[in-house]
Parts: sequence; structure tokens; C-alpha cells
Amino acid sequence: MNDDKKPTICIAGASGYIGLELVRELISYNINIKVLTRNNFYPIKNVDVYKADISDSKTDLNNFFQDCDIFINCIGESIDEDLMYLVNVETTKNLLKYSFSHIKHWIQLSSIAVYGNKLSGVITENSIKSPKNIYQQTKLDCEKLIIKDSLNNKFNYTIIRPSKVIGGNKSDPSFIQLVKYIKKGLFFYIGSKGSSFNYIYYKNIIDVIILCFNNQSAYNKCFNISDHIKLEKAVSIISTFLKKKNTHIRIPSNIAKLIVNLVSLLITLPLSNEKIDGLTTKCIFSQELLNKSLGYENKIKLNEAIIKSIKKIRF
Repeated sequence: MNDDKKPTICIAGASGYIGLELVRELISYNINIKVLTRNNFYPIKNVDVYKADISDSKTDLNNFFQDCDIFINCIGESIDEDLMYLVNVETTKNLLKYSFSHIKHWIQLSSIAVYGNKLSGVITENSIKSPKNIYQQTKLDCEKLIIKDSLNNKFNYTIIRPSKVIGGNKSDPSFIQLVKYIKKGLFFYIGSKGSSFNYIYYKNIIDVIILCFNNQSAYNKCFNISDHIKLEKAVSIISTFLKKKNTHIRIPSNIAKLIVNLVSLLITLPLSNEKIDGLTTKCIFSQELLNKSLGYENKIKLNEAIIKSIKKIRF
């Protein structure tokens, strides 16, 4: 893959959820693909594979970034709090060392987590960022590093902020847990009606990443990408697909939080105050800027995405 006439796309986090699916999509394009991974084996052929530990500041990535036209960073840690600063922030610092000489367009896969735990309203890219936990803070810190460095080293950036992702082989754990609880007949509503079910299908994210390639309308912008329906509608879709009776049990949120706070002193619960906030939020994440700037509409709507994603869950 040394055809200089082809653009070169460099992808970090290419073994992860979105990164791997992105590479699978890109191999049909007339481009050179370089992937950065920690794994000894990479499952996709016809790409240039670079094995490296990017968290090590001494790692030399010059060969990986050579002739790079577009760099896509899909690296992120959302599970292990002990690793979040290292993966989400320090790794970004190490990659940015090469921005001054190699990178023309940096596409960053971020998250709507940068806004914090929003409970109501329409959240746009200009909404106040108020991270409440280490994941949210480190994702925001990562974004700030890229934006600041782009000014100093004069490269273009695009930051994509998906809501929770479903589909493929690794849907967000909150979605999988919801589906399994409905299947077991253990799900109940918390709080008043009309909570917002904010998720996005993984293929829509990949479509947007590709749409941003060398697209001046995407330069130096942050984009939300999300879809939403009412929680009651989502539960109805899931229950119908699983052939389960749709529940109408509902507990006030203050009572639910009181029970969680008391019982969690004795045992570990699958429910937390943060998860309760997620189940009761009435905010939506606007992708109007994405629609207007790039002319993009989600190809896979959430109703369809829910069914496709359930089919991939192993019960």
C-alpha cells in the first residue's frame, strides 16, 4: 500500500468498537490505510499495521504518521477509571507531538459525556460543559488539548460527540442491561413519563467520520451525533421484539435514589444514582449543526437500530 496518489488515512484505536468497524468500511475505498494497535494480530487484511503502546511517551510514531492526510483517533477508555486519564488524556498528548509535522486533518471521536449529566433541555455544541466524573472530565480535557494544539500547529480538527452507541458487536452496556432486564421481566420505570432515550447506531457514526474527510465544512468544528425517542417507546419496541409484556410499573425517582443509597451500603447494586439520572433525563442532544454543516441525516433511525442491536446481544 504505497501508492502515493492515494490519500493516506491513519487510524488509532483501530482494534476498538468503532475503529474496527470503520476500517472494515474503508477497505473498499481507494485509499491507503494505516492502523495503530497494541494487539499482535489484526483481523483485517490490506492495511498497514503498526503495533505500538501509545501510552508510552517514548514510543516513536514517525513511520506511522508518514504521509498522513487524515488522522482519526478512536482511542478511548470508558470502563476502567484507573486508566481513563492515561488513555483519554496522556495518549492524546503523545499523539499531538506529531501534529506539527504530519497531521493535516485530525478527526477525534469524543462523546456527549463532555456536557456532564444533563437532565433537561436541548443540548447543542455550545451548551455549558459541566463534567461530573472522571470519564466526562478526561474526554473534555482531550478535546481541549486538540483544539489548543490545532491553533499552535495549524492543523484542522473535527470533533465528533456521539451519544451512547448501539449496534454491531458491542452495544453500550446500559442498552444491553436494559434489554436483559426487560427479557427477565425485571424492568420498571423511574420518575415521570417522557424520559428521553438518547442513543446512536454505530454505522451512523462511521458515515459521519467518512463525510468529514477533507471536508472544509467540517474543519475546526465539534458535532453532536445522536438520536432520540421517548423511553416508553423504546421499551415498547424491545418488549414487542422479545415477546414480553410491556410493564407499567413506575417508581418516583426520589424513592428510587433513597433505596439505592440505603441498599448500596450493604450490597453492590446494578442501579446507581447516575444510572437513575440516565433513565429519567428529558434532555436531547441536537445534531442540527451536523445537519446544516454537512447535510447529514441519520441513515439508520433509532427504532430500526434498536431491533438490529438486540439481535446482536448474547443472552
